[in-house]
Amino acid sequence: MLKNIFHIGAIVILLASCSSSPKEYSACDCYELMKSKGKSPEGLKKCTEKSTADEEFMHEITKCAATSMGFDADKINISSLPKAPKQGTYAVETAKSKIKWAGRKLAGGHSGNIFIKSGDFTMDEKGLISGGNIVMDMSSITVTDIEDEKSNSDLVGHLMADDFFGVANHPEASFNITSSELMSSATGAQTNFTVSGDLILKGISKPATAVLVAVQSKNIEGNVSVAGALKFDRTDYGIKYNSGKFFDALGDKVIKDEVLLQITIVAK
Repeated sequence: MLKNIFHIGAIVILLASCSSSPKEYSACDCYELMKSKGKSPEGLKKCTEKSTADEEFMHEITKCAATSMGFDADKINISSLPKAPKQGTYAVETAKSKIKWAGRKLAGGHSGNIFIKSGDFTMDEKGLISGGNIVMDMSSITVTDIEDEKSNSDLVGHLMADDFFGVANHPEASFNITSSELMSSATGAQTNFTVSGDLILKGISKPATAVLVAVQSKNIEGNVSVAGALKFDRTDYGIKYNSGKFFDALGDKVIKDEVLLQITIVAK
């Protein structure tokens, strides 16, 4: 699904911010210019001109965007323009949807899945994601990068404990969508969004922003595919275990504060 969907990221990102003269701006420079929009109008103009004239350069911008969001840049397909979802409210098909989490230490990191308990979102008449709510089942946390059964179980247990997500007292987390902004695209794609809302973890609500791509499925009538990513600082939710912000002399035991959630949703 990400293959087809993420052509969006390509198009959204390359279009929105693409790069200038190859001597002045690399593809990743252009991606950063796109994110900062008004920071350099002249640079943004050059990036847009270059990306629209050079398909390979546009593809490289897309790769920079995908890498920044935590996706595998080699799995991006930008061969065809995706179709924007129709107006309406869509219910998440939980059996076909999931969220991948990723956290890092100074050396290495870990990743796994969190399953979606329920969710829905609304596409309005302007083609924007006007609202919605995605509820995560925190008791479903898995670790996918550790093969040893005991080590895997130990880490899952620690993640569920109060040091991290305190699942016994907070079995659910949610992302409550309040509004979205369509990301500009030189190709006219109407599928990439900056989505604003509140991320609720451990009973604490903080503003959060996700970058999502929502497209009408080609082969399944009525279905919508959504892919994207949301990053948050775990210390905003009282998760301070081995954080360099709060503890000294941790050495290589420091766990970075940023957590990435990669979102893959099928809805109907």
